[in-house]
Amino acid sequence: MILEALEYATIPAPPWARRTGHLRELIAVEGRYRRHKAAWRPHLDNTKSTIMAAITRCKRRRTALVLGSGALYDIPLAPLAAHFDRVVLVDAAHPWRARAAALRFRNVAHVHADLSGVCDALLLGVAGGADTPPDPRISAIPNVAPDQVDLVVSANLMSQLPLVPSAFVARFLPLDAAAETRFARAILQAHLDFMHGFTGVTCLITDQTRETIDRDGETVHAKDALFGLDLPDPDREWIWDIAPLGEISRAEAVRNRVLAITTPAKDQQNTPSP
Repeated sequence: MILEALEYATIPAPPWARRTGHLRELIAVEGRYRRHKAAWRPHLDNTKSTIMAAITRCKRRRTALVLGSGALYDIPLAPLAAHFDRVVLVDAAHPWRARAAALRFRNVAHVHADLSGVCDALLLGVAGGADTPPDPRISAIPNVAPDQVDLVVSANLMSQLPLVPSAFVARFLPLDAAAETRFARAILQAHLDFMHGFTGVTCLITDQTRETIDRDGETVHAKDALFGLDLPDPDREWIWDIAPLGEISRAEAVRNRVLAITTPAKDQQNTPSP
């Protein structure tokens, strides 16, 4: 707890990331990683290998954009920096570990961005008395030309995007279950639309289902992490043991079913094979 408090006090972050709870959640993820490195390792390795495979599908390698870069536990930074002219890491905040790792590479940059597209509206609207949650509007990434981006990676981010905004809204504006689902799904759809706005290869890695399991490994509860949003068939799927026994409960653990979808660059889609 002392380490997490120190990180919260010292990590550079925009004011909105502190006020909405994004920075606190990012630091909490680091704490969970430190407690469960071994359980998380297969998931992190699968994520890295998926991104590595996506790199090979890029005919041009000008800019790689990594959405949800976090502490870089699941990001193969060195290969990205070696294969692309420029790598842009995007998140609400960048932990010291990520900042130190990026210093090794001249072509790696950090950018703060609200990838949910609702934080300003939450702080200016919902917290000020608005009676409905905002529609997500994701801004362009500063100093990134979309037509120069040859790889976009969404790394274990999408299912997390509605969580902090939904918790923030709940403090000011009671919503019924249907309204909560609509708000969450709008954020998820905006993220997909944002990714599809780029012309390069896209690599989406996300939880699809969160499962609570008992000591015998039997599923006692399953939740759709994407709030009913449909996605194409994945290229790969795997299990992430995100909360082993003892993290949340001595009797139950939580695991995520993760899927990965890599889509070719727009100029390669629907192109007949030679």
